[in-house]
Amino acid sequence: MQSDGNAAERLTYDLGSVSGASWSSDGAQLAFNVVRDGHEQIYRIDADGKNAVNLSNSGCNEFAVHWGPAVG
Repeated sequence: MQSDGNAAERLTYDLGSVSGASWSSDGAQLAFNVVRDGHEQIYRIDADGKNAVNLSNSGCNEFAVHWGPAVG
């Protein structure tokens, strides 16, 4: 998507509710919440819609996606 909101592209094709999206500071990845298998989980996906990874991977509901500064 362009900074003015034009040229939006769909990145996920989940049947459940997707919310709370947050772009990484470099714009290369997007983190978001999605309900899968009955629990809200935190996922990360590349800006091109590839390489979705479940970051929380728990049997509990996970919320509050927010990028922080790199550590290390």
